Amino acid sequence: MIKPSDKAIVPFVSVDHMMKLIHHIGLEDMVVGLAAEIESDFKRWERFDKTPRMGAH
Repeated sequence: MIKPSDKAIVPFVSVDHMMKLIHHIGLEDMVVGLAAEIESDFKRWERFDKTPRMGAH
């Protein structure tokens, strides 16, 4: 596995990492949990900062 840069603020999630996470949590629990987080975000939609900004990826 490649070590992330010391400057990496958000760790990279590879396909391998995601598969290990899904196998650890379970597919159904993963999907249900992800859907709950998305729903929670949309319930707070009005509080999000929707200022246009330049993408830098």
